[in-house]
Amino acid sequence: MSSKMGLLLSLMFVMQAFVLAADMISLQTAYSSLDSKAVAIGYLISQQGNLNEDFIEEIEQRYQLTFTCEENCTPRFKDVVKYKVAVEFNPIIIRSETILIEIHRSTVIGYFK
Repeated sequence: MSSKMGLLLSLMFVMQAFVLAADMISLQTAYSSLDSKAVAIGYLISQQGNLNEDFIEEIEQRYQLTFTCEENCTPRFKDVVKYKVAVEFNPIIIRSETILIEIHRSTVIGYFK
């Protein structure tokens, strides 16, 4: 009888470990997805050549993220633009509130033309 109780109690801890592992895998997947979006956005910025409000809104709607220009927001040809993309992540067990995943990148205007 005690071995059955021990099995049931240990299964609770095993299930928590599985949920934590699933949370970590989904967090890594969200980070990888955001990283690939940041690379694509850098390519678009380099091609566009400027950062106006319409372009930023289009990026935010197309990729469903938050775009923030950090440095050199009115660039000219061959200038470096530093930007940040962020997305919110809702974990299952790691935290009770949402986690903000941010990636900082930079791109050169006119580099890919």
